[in-house]
Amino acid sequence: LNGCCYFIYNQASFMVLGRVKFVTHATLNVMRRIFIIVFTSWWFMISISQLNMIGIFLAISGFALFLYLKAPGGNHSMSLSSSSPLPR
Repeated sequence: LNGCCYFIYNQASFMVLGRVKFVTHATLNVMRRIFIIVFTSWWFMISISQLNMIGIFLAISGFALFLYLKAPGGNHSMSLSSSSPLPR
């Protein structure tokens, strides 16, 4: 069952990667990981340490900054270049 779920996850990930840019895919993957950490901590009633909370806050802040910089029509002092050194 685990192998089948991982195969389906991998196929879905490649389909999403084919439709969006690499950076967008990576930020969505970060949010997926945060969701899994928070959900499993809640489900198994495991407390999240202060260091883990700082890490979650940094990840969410980075995601929010990414969304802010990617907003259409925004005149931001920092901008994400459309030309990436990484292949698409």
